Amino acid sequence: NGSAGSGLVNVKQSAETFFGKALLKEVPPGVHPFKLVEMQGVSMQLYENRVASLQRAVAFFVLFHEMGKRIADFWPRVSFGFLGYDISRTHSIMRIATTASPVSGADVRRRMHDIEMEKNWTKLKKLLSVVVRFRKQSRESRPYDTLSTHERPPFTVARDLKLGSVPPPQATVPCAP
Repeated sequence: NGSAGSGLVNVKQSAETFFGKALLKEVPPGVHPFKLVEMQGVSMQLYENRVASLQRAVAFFVLFHEMGKRIADFWPRVSFGFLGYDISRTHSIMRIATTASPVSGADVRRRMHDIEMEKNWTKLKKLLSVVVRFRKQSRESRPYDTLSTHERPPFTVARDLKLGSVPPPQATVPCAP
């Protein structure tokens, strides 16, 4: 796999006990150690971003997997097989629970407002169609003046009461026999 024609970059493993030991040996005399640290800044950032952070991530994955595995093995042992869980299912459940929403809150709020407006518009159309149908039926049968107050639409009774053309209905009190 390490042939020159394979297209892979061949990097020799470092035998240094700390990063930059070989550079320390090759530095000209009189160079301040802090200057040496500054010269290694880019390579240290690359090392931290690419290698060290990956090592830490893998270490945490191994640590938490081992903890979960020990707990998953512990409960069936102490409960004679009654308690336990499948360790492979717990990661999937958490991954799904933490998935971000593909729709923003502003889009949801705008859509809810549109639905509310549409619902109100539909209610208004139904109310107007009932009023128009009632008025048509009333005009075809007889004029409002000849209808009693309980047969007339409520808005006309209220209007006529305000104008004073219809006396308010009298409450009847039943008489004792």
